[in-house]
Amino acid sequence: MQMLIHKLTDETCDLEAATPLYAKHISTYVHYGYLNEIGEYWDGDDVEEFTAYRIFGETWEDEDEAAEMLSRAFWDMCEECGIEFGNDRPALSEAFNAWTDSLCKDGDICGDSYERLAVIDRAALL
Repeated sequence: MQMLIHKLTDETCDLEAATPLYAKHISTYVHYGYLNEIGEYWDGDDVEEFTAYRIFGETWEDEDEAAEMLSRAFWDMCEECGIEFGNDRPALSEAFNAWTDSLCKDGDICGDSYERLAVIDRAALL
């Protein structure tokens, strides 16, 4: 999910919950800041956008850590269900895609986690 960070205070805000503010300048509108989710004004020069990955209620800012967390959960689920892929990489990819699709639809992971994170091989996680 896209997030904003206020560089002066290190506070963060979900970009979808922030209200962008524009001012008319001659014939165009210029973006000058945001109202965060609790109504505080953040100057546009004092914020940066970044991607955060929400997975099972936890937020990860590092993509590699998020991919590892999601992959570990996937492999745990496979072990519980007795699923083995051997060398069948297409079947592994299809299963991971179907699993993350259902998690995203249920709200257990955010859209960016679904779209950007790929499964890490089980051997690489050991």
